[in-house]
Amino acid sequence: RVKLKGSPAHGLPPDFNLRDVLSDGVETTRNWFYKVASIRELVPRLYAEMALLQCYRLLVPRDEIASVVHRLSLSTRGLGDPLATCYARAYLLHKARLVVPTMSDEVVEAPLWDVFTVFSQQLSSPDFVRDVTTRASITPSEYGGVFLPAVEWVGSAVAVG
Repeated sequence: RVKLKGSPAHGLPPDFNLRDVLSDGVETTRNWFYKVASIRELVPRLYAEMALLQCYRLLVPRDEIASVVHRLSLSTRGLGDPLATCYARAYLLHKARLVVPTMSDEVVEAPLWDVFTVFSQQLSSPDFVRDVTTRASITPSEYGGVFLPAVEWVGSAVAVG
């Protein structure tokens, strides 16, 4: 819907730039991001913004989307649950690679290192592991196994670049 509003009658080419976008499309896109910004809870706001990441192409040049990805990556640090954070980072990198496949390694590797840092800190804490596994009624190895798909997705997103 947003892309249609921003497209001239002949449509937008895949490699469009900001001059090609109609003002209606820019205004609609900004309104959507204002609505997303008004969501108070971090998790839904973060996922909504990540889902709309490709719409940033209607607002900023493609090379500036890396700064948006970096900001979203830093926002994932505010999630309290390491498992939720890991999956949020995996989704962010998936969406980022769809929008800008040639994004710089620095921007893409930061979430990967965050995953490893949190993973090693949390899982090396016996108290944390005991609390989580008791609450979820699973073994520590099962809890670590739940991380694996997200860690693989993050790693594959980095490898693609």
